Amino acid sequence: MKNLYILELSDKYENQVRLPYSTGTILSYCNSIQEIKNNYNLSKWFFYKEDVENICDSIVNPDVIIFSSFVWNWEYNKKIAKNIKQKYPNCLMICGGPHVPHNDKFLYFSDEISPYWKYSLKDWFSNHPYFDIISSGEGELTISDILLENLKENKNFKNINGIVIRKNDNSFYVTKFRERIENINIMPSPYLDETFTEIIKNNPQLNFTATIETTRGCPFHCAFCDQGHEYFNKLSSLSLKKIKAEIDWISQNKIEYVDNADSNFGLYFDRDVEIAKYLVKSKLQTEYPKQYSTAWVKGKTIKSIEIMKVLKKADLDRGVSMAFQSLKEETLSATKRKNMNEGSIKKTIESFTESNIGVYVELILGLPNETLDSFLSGIFYLLDLGHDKFIGVYPLQVLPNTKYADIDYIEKYGLILKETKSHSAYIIPDNANSGDMIVVGSNTMSHEEWKTAFLYKTLIVGTYSYGSLQFIAKYLSKNCKISYREFYDNLYDWAIKNKETILGKELYETKKSLEDTLNNNSHWNRLLPEISNHTWIHEEALAIMVMNSKEIFYEEIFRFIESQFKICIPNEEKEKQIYGIVDPNIKYPVEINGIIYELNWKRSNFNGDFYSWARECIWWGRKSSRYLTKVSKK
Repeated sequence: MKNLYILELSDKYENQVRLPYSTGTILSYCNSIQEIKNNYNLSKWFFYKEDVENICDSIVNPDVIIFSSFVWNWEYNKKIAKNIKQKYPNCLMICGGPHVPHNDKFLYFSDEISPYWKYSLKDWFSNHPYFDIISSGEGELTISDILLENLKENKNFKNINGIVIRKNDNSFYVTKFRERIENINIMPSPYLDETFTEIIKNNPQLNFTATIETTRGCPFHCAFCDQGHEYFNKLSSLSLKKIKAEIDWISQNKIEYVDNADSNFGLYFDRDVEIAKYLVKSKLQTEYPKQYSTAWVKGKTIKSIEIMKVLKKADLDRGVSMAFQSLKEETLSATKRKNMNEGSIKKTIESFTESNIGVYVELILGLPNETLDSFLSGIFYLLDLGHDKFIGVYPLQVLPNTKYADIDYIEKYGLILKETKSHSAYIIPDNANSGDMIVVGSNTMSHEEWKTAFLYKTLIVGTYSYGSLQFIAKYLSKNCKISYREFYDNLYDWAIKNKETILGKELYETKKSLEDTLNNNSHWNRLLPEISNHTWIHEEALAIMVMNSKEIFYEEIFRFIESQFKICIPNEEKEKQIYGIVDPNIKYPVEINGIIYELNWKRSNFNGDFYSWARECIWWGRKSSRYLTKVSKK
């Protein structure tokens, strides 16, 4: 028997870890082939990050190791592979996943200096000599072919489609590109064939997140996403029978969190409504899963209301995304995206508000053709249209198999790339954290303007989207004709100049944290030692620290408004703002002058537990506005 090891390392959040779905589908298929099952022993399956030395010490006499590579585990994989190859030079190292270059990169761009890798791909194996084979694209068929070929006395991997083979001199041989799997419904499920059962049974101390796959592939060509590659444009849907059976397994095994890997949930409306109904039925009958997350269909957000209404019946709604990425047409064109028109955006926002369903917007900072003014104008445009729910603004992360990693694209738009430590949030930083490539400027937004935009979005999202200034800003806009832009422009200047204030301190800490990250001295995001030992996204950190000094914060804000705009906010409006956001120190429901404030979802009081409040309202509940209270008159 040959010793097989598999690594699909994800982050561990407290005791929450992700079941290794990508390698799980591969292992399930391989185990369906008797010759593989009879000749390989799965010695160990590593599925979350731990000490690199411990992992290496646990790998003994390996014959084959499979590495599933993502941006968040690449540095781990490299260190482990290098260590094991030195100890066991004859071990076959197979590397796959979205982080390694596609076949076509090796075929057509191997002589170009890659801005991402910092060298030409013809030297890729010279820089990674510990890997023997790259598996490109879907891995089920490819990996099984490799394992079968590896059993032969005279191995010839060149007959296997979809791989890149390292030669002895670290040059490479590229085989034919492998076509997509024609019918994924015939592929075994790691849930239904009990591939995951052993992991659950052997790790009772862990809580698990399960990944389900309802549709594989994406019809869009977004330049920033590796799913935008034409290889993934063909869609393959799993049968309802298989999906429901997997949900049954998830419920029976008390899996709390479910992530749907579908890039466009809601695209197949009737089927996806039925999936939502089955999730609700499962939770109501078994209490599991407790949360469901997915990426929603682009451009058809309003249709998702009906699906969200279904999910809401079991408190499975986490909000529907409007993934705009930018509100500027020239930027969308460069990014190969198209958004709804203004009328549709406004109608969508109004429809979700009327239905009491959360809808959140996603924007990306650093896209081509975006300016500082157009970026900020896009955010204020949304506020003017009435969007008062979460806005997620994410720095543009360059992935190696996207347009943003191509030299011609970078030169055309003057993109400024910066290599930093890991961009992942909610992690406990350590020396093995992977690095990321971030766009921090372009020929239309200088690096200094990019940093200003970063601080602005931290301020706006941290106070408006998370509620601490939302009611006041609405009051000033509606009753005093002070636009959101005027309010926040003045607030930003005031906070920058007054570092002793709560907002001033937080913007200073944000700027300091950002500079440390850009200088590669620190991880992304912020540590708040008084709250937890893991990192928080900058705007979340700001929102948390505002709540931590709530009384002083509002005293300073009301003085700022009186001084800057010569306006005295009425007491009833002050109360609406102060009690409109969830406070971990308040016992709900609470009545203030005939107005009742209570939590807007099923949860008991926090009883002063600040971390639980931050985790459930700011981290887990940001997309469904859990940080806002439900208001009613007595």
